[in-house]
Amino acid sequence: NDPSWKPDLVAYAWGDADLTGMSEACPKPTLLELSITKKILNIHCADAATFIVTEAGEAWFWGKSWVRFFEEAPDCREPTRLDELRDVVVVTTSPAGYFHERSRLPGYPCAALTRSGSLYTWGLNLTGGLLHDTQFVERPSKVDKTCDVWRSSAERVLHVGLGLDYMVLCVERTGQRLQTTAEGGAGVTSSAVLTCGTFSRHQGPPHELHEWEELRGVHVKTLVAGSFHCCALTTRGELYTWGHEAGTDGANGNLLGHGERTGEWTRGNTERGLPANLAWFPPPRLIECEGFGPVAEVKCSSYTTAAILVDGRVFSWGDCDGNALGHEHQTCDRPRWLRSLRWQRGGARAPG
Repeated sequence: NDPSWKPDLVAYAWGDADLTGMSEACPKPTLLELSITKKILNIHCADAATFIVTEAGEAWFWGKSWVRFFEEAPDCREPTRLDELRDVVVVTTSPAGYFHERSRLPGYPCAALTRSGSLYTWGLNLTGGLLHDTQFVERPSKVDKTCDVWRSSAERVLHVGLGLDYMVLCVERTGQRLQTTAEGGAGVTSSAVLTCGTFSRHQGPPHELHEWEELRGVHVKTLVAGSFHCCALTTRGELYTWGHEAGTDGANGNLLGHGERTGEWTRGNTERGLPANLAWFPPPRLIECEGFGPVAEVKCSSYTTAAILVDGRVFSWGDCDGNALGHEHQTCDRPRWLRSLRWQRGGARAPG
């Protein structure tokens, strides 16, 4: 009953009236009332929307709708609970950041994971990456999928990421183990990394769920999706990237951080027998460059990636337009250290 009481974590918002969650424009940070009444577990921001997951497993939303012009999914100026979702641990969407066709898209894709490993998706589904049959999924809907590489009823989802037109999953493999413990126990459960959709609509049709053998059995700590590329961070601090090297707009640096773009991987993809709609894109590959790693955190926007190492150093790479990378390199094909932060310990957020 103490009016001055606040929980340990509270949220502040500012911006236009349609986006603050308070039905009014806030030119400066203003306390969000929802964060007083609900214990917030995490916050995810799309380009013009915000999603909150509470400690009780509820999902709340405000801002621009995931599918425009549908009565079942209106814009919301105040926090609105997504009643279809229970016991949620994370909500994600396609990443924020510049993309010249974004204003013409009639929405964006969304996904949520529950504590039991169930996957829900909704929103814009033009390439089928949300694993539903319709191009517009109006409300959160559970994914029920059985195919050669995944059985959703038996193999729970551990991590999920969403690009502009694709989804990436890390799923548990039943009956497989990475190792046995010294005491003879079961050890660590094995996993697989899958993608579906397309890294670029301009280079071949969407692909069905595909398992990337380069990450088979790798213990993934985090999956992060840019609009056109993926990052998989392992528990050992190794960082794998794959997908489109330049993105639809043609980035001035390699989005994958593997050096100058050469296309040499195309022949290898063809020899491996990958479908034509995957042969255009480099497969998962470990980033290896001097002084880089082990990695503690990684974040992506549409055309940039930032990584924080365990020693606190911050690296970035990708497209430098708008000084988005925080360093002077105009062409950034590999991770570059942000020397201006050399006396600081970084905390990750998506670069602009």
